[in-house]
Amino acid sequence: MKTVLLFSLLAPLAFAEPYKAQYFDLENPKILVFNIERKEVLKDKELESTVIYTNPDGTPALEEHMWTADDVITKYRLKQHQFNEEGGLDVVKADDSTQLVKYFYVNSDGKRSEDNEKMVSNLVVSGTTIVYLKSQWDTLLSGKPVEVKFVVIDRTESFTFKFKKIGDHEVNGKQLMEVELTPSSIFVAAVVKPMLFVFEKDTARIVETRGQIMPKRNVDGRWKDAYVRGVYDYPNIPSISTLEVITPKIPKIKKTLRRAK
Repeated sequence: MKTVLLFSLLAPLAFAEPYKAQYFDLENPKILVFNIERKEVLKDKELESTVIYTNPDGTPALEEHMWTADDVITKYRLKQHQFNEEGGLDVVKADDSTQLVKYFYVNSDGKRSEDNEKMVSNLVVSGTTIVYLKSQWDTLLSGKPVEVKFVVIDRTESFTFKFKKIGDHEVNGKQLMEVELTPSSIFVAAVVKPMLFVFEKDTARIVETRGQIMPKRNVDGRWKDAYVRGVYDYPNIPSISTLEVITPKIPKIKKTLRRAK
């Protein structure tokens, strides 16, 4: 089956810390859509992270493998089990002062796309976003925007987005920060709407996410975009429910940024 991965920013976000998460239907939080698990291994100052999405029946839907050093991505691999597609990137040395990001993507028909661009320190994929944000945490807390270059691997390129604090909340004695992610380009903003994240201020742990995720959702035999509310759990740490505190701000989105034909 030929498909196109959606331009999705809402994906598992966490620091160098293992977690599990449940993604529920955005409009009906009683419907479980996906389970998520993240694992971390530190090897010689390089952090290797694995994030696996599974369907409610336990079968794999999508997995990401990421490598970062000094909070910057060095390598990435994506496996889309739903459509048998895969892609990735490698950061390579171009000369003494320049690094390149080399992208590739193989669709379900076996067609391979490749491209490259100059490496920048704020380049992120879904699973490394918060690793980078941690290094910019004071800026985010102050209310100033934090800019990232977000990789869309099926398009083999990156786009500029900004994180910015939009609110503060207290839930069960915990100080939380509400953050919105928006595209910098007016053209991308026309098809990709803002997304919502909730963090603990003191630990910078992600508590909740709301918006579109990378895997598709099979509804009555048809693949559809998945819009979810993600709730995160960390080992030996009580989870915090924000359902009654933070009003969902994610609108229904029918248009998405797709691969150019």
